[in-house]
Amino acid sequence: MNQLNQLNYASLEASKRLFDAGIALETEAIHRVYANGSSRLMMKDISACSWEGDIPAPSMAEVWRELPECYYTTASQSELHFNMTKTHCGYTGEKGDGFMIPYTNHTDALIDLLIWIRKEKP
Repeated sequence: MNQLNQLNYASLEASKRLFDAGIALETEAIHRVYANGSSRLMMKDISACSWEGDIPAPSMAEVWRELPECYYTTASQSELHFNMTKTHCGYTGEKGDGFMIPYTNHTDALIDLLIWIRKEKP
């Protein structure tokens, strides 16, 4: 399979944010970044060799497995929300505080949520 549905995988930008946050997920796909700055989303097994510029490109399922069903902070009861129809993710607090961010790519939304959770955990 050479052609991947890009909406099922993280964008290059979100994959870089995950990588920069130090979160390493085992993935079936990568973003291969070339010296000229271009990139290509591809399955790992297409090429027998890996390049220094390869960035893991997680699928929605690969990120989803890393998220807790609910997440509560010690400061307030905050619950994670992910709305598949509106493509928003974030958290709401008991006092109505929090954030909800719109996305065009569901996987990118999950990645930003995962990064936020990992930063918040003590």
